[in-house]
Amino acid sequence: MRGLRSVREVEEVTSGAGSFARTTYRLRAPDRMALRTDRGVQVITAGTRQFTRLGRGRWSVGSYGSGLRFRTRTWFRWTTYARSVRLLGVRRVGGRRLAELALMDEGTPVWLRLTVDLATARVLAVQMTAKAHFMRLRFARFNRPMTIRLPDAGR
Repeated sequence: MRGLRSVREVEEVTSGAGSFARTTYRLRAPDRMALRTDRGVQVITAGTRQFTRLGRGRWSVGSYGSGLRFRTRTWFRWTTYARSVRLLGVRRVGGRRLAELALMDEGTPVWLRLTVDLATARVLAVQMTAKAHFMRLRFARFNRPMTIRLPDAGR
């Protein structure tokens, strides 16, 4: 995953009945990310710069991560939660062999379930469960051409 040139990620989060948020990410190596939420927030990040706007409002520019540089290689970090890893099984779907892995960190606590395409070693989906936090991630459009343009701040 860390070697991808580009990928699309859809994140769905809930903390229980009546709460739901969806964010769509586009990641382009080595240092670009664009996201859009279902609430109308847009963010474009390039290296240390981050542009943000709500709806069709003006873009504001700031720094990403308190001046840290964004890199797509560090986006996919599941090893933090890998205190206990189990292979739940392997199944065939449409000719592809998919492995289901469970990762758990009792210190957080957080539980992850990853679906991995064994032919490409790419993670296709993640389900996360933590205290009052349930998240589902889906990944697609691996290494497809993608442009992330920086906006003019103030426009």
